[in-house]
Amino acid sequence: MLHKMQEASSGQAHDFLRHLDKALSHIGAMAADDIHGLGLFTAVRELDLAYLAVEKPGVSRDAAEGFWLLRQGLPLYVRETFERVPAFSVPAILNQRSPGLTSLGLSLILAAGKIQQGRRLAFAALSGAIAVEHVGETSFKFRAPASFEAIEAHEAKFEADRVQAYLLAHRAKAKETFDPDIDKYLAGLFRRNVYVFRDKFIGYDAHPSLDDYHFGMSYAELAADRGFDGFHFALEFGGVAFREYRLALAYFASVSRKHEGFCRALVDKHPDIRLEDIVTITGDRQEMIDSIFAALNHYGPSFEGFRPITKAQAETIYKVMSVRRDNARLLGTGHATVPLLIEVSPTHVIKSLAGPRLSPSHFLLDALRFNFPKEYDRNQRTRETSMQKGMRRILGQAVSGLEFRENINLKRGGKRQTDIDFVAIDGRSKTALLFQLKHQDAYGVDMQKRLNRTGHLVDDTLRWAERTDLWLKTSNRAVIASTLRLRKSMRVEKFRKVVIGRNFAHVLHGFAQEGDFAVATWIQFVEAAYAMQQQGDFRSLDGLYRRLLVAMEEAASAPPPSRGGTFDLGVVKFEVEVYD
Repeated sequence: MLHKMQEASSGQAHDFLRHLDKALSHIGAMAADDIHGLGLFTAVRELDLAYLAVEKPGVSRDAAEGFWLLRQGLPLYVRETFERVPAFSVPAILNQRSPGLTSLGLSLILAAGKIQQGRRLAFAALSGAIAVEHVGETSFKFRAPASFEAIEAHEAKFEADRVQAYLLAHRAKAKETFDPDIDKYLAGLFRRNVYVFRDKFIGYDAHPSLDDYHFGMSYAELAADRGFDGFHFALEFGGVAFREYRLALAYFASVSRKHEGFCRALVDKHPDIRLEDIVTITGDRQEMIDSIFAALNHYGPSFEGFRPITKAQAETIYKVMSVRRDNARLLGTGHATVPLLIEVSPTHVIKSLAGPRLSPSHFLLDALRFNFPKEYDRNQRTRETSMQKGMRRILGQAVSGLEFRENINLKRGGKRQTDIDFVAIDGRSKTALLFQLKHQDAYGVDMQKRLNRTGHLVDDTLRWAERTDLWLKTSNRAVIASTLRLRKSMRVEKFRKVVIGRNFAHVLHGFAQEGDFAVATWIQFVEAAYAMQQQGDFRSLDGLYRRLLVAMEEAASAPPPSRGGTFDLGVVKFEVEVYD
């Protein structure tokens, strides 16, 4: 009976996807008429304006969810436009916002966002994670448990809180460097260096203090972004070290921050100038490459191992971090992140204000995988070693007197059963933490990637936990001591299993509620270790483990984000019901 229900749900999900394809063909037909690029520029501008609205405190849930749809829809609309328009009639666009174009641009990007939301739900239904039923000729209803995204949302909020802590720390340093009243100081610089360009638009002059402050703030913010430290900084892709790509991300984000500041200053200085006319701008392609070259060679020497980049390397960075007609496939058929730069002609790019500040590290990793697949796969194999080095440093600072082991093979009857990536041993509390390290790429909002990567994580973790438990139960004390290379004077009575997911761990919470088993993301683990470090003489490995358990309890009680509602695409309509 259950099997027949699953088959029916699968058939309805496939039928729903076919309806979404029809809706997408309508968007594609509209994009094909965008011969000047006005529609594309308008779509980017509407996303940028929505970003400025939702970054303010106290934003309504409706506004936040509307922005979420815009954010999902833009990459799909960019790809559809580039695939259907071989070249625009003009190299660049600079126009004022008008009601007609705004209405059309918003409707198209929102429709694209609804299609992406529908795809997420359909793939979730195909996996059996949620249910779907046909409730009308072209209407569908999805039913999703609140737990479907609740703990995942908690992880995201935890990381956002971490970002704010980094930014506050950087602002405190900036007050010492620049001015105690940093906001007033920066506002004055923005106001003095901005001016009206061509009667209705914006122009501004650079200032080193603005450059330095916003580069520092951007790097601090990116430090907690998923994927920002996805590889060791010295590993190369296309002849450019990962460190340089990270510096470029910080540079693009700083450009966005400064542009926002200048926009607000100009509107305040000249009330007749409209924010919506200046928030999104185009720039010269070669000037962008030159600015990458200059910025990285200016800020790079402050970072370990940096060597001056060449003009050719600056162009490589630009090509990786921009979306063009020749690489629009980077945006894929799934759920891509918002592009950092959109090349609209051989000479010009659209510089989105929002793009460099919306999961830019995720975009970077996708772009590196797309452009350098062999190097990406090879460099991936070094990630476990990097995590092990990080574990030694973080645990060594959190609890004194620990001993560490790496890559321990567990055997029964001479046959390997599984392995332990990292072991931390605390002789004082007679505790050993047995770590399994999972350095998965983040999946963003791509449901296919989510289901695939979380499925592998669950299967691998359960298998590892079961085999580790069996080994502990069936091995005598001498075998355990020999395998873990315990000194004769060291007695361990408590063995705890811990799984650290580099970018996500929420799918493991249900399995870790029983037994000596904790799970955490890397940032949650670092936070727990830092909190333990503040306890002075009361620090222990067992105490750290208990902090991880508390973090799991907080995640389990997290309220779910609302993804309910009704979505109408004309050719298909679907409703989402979230239940406890």
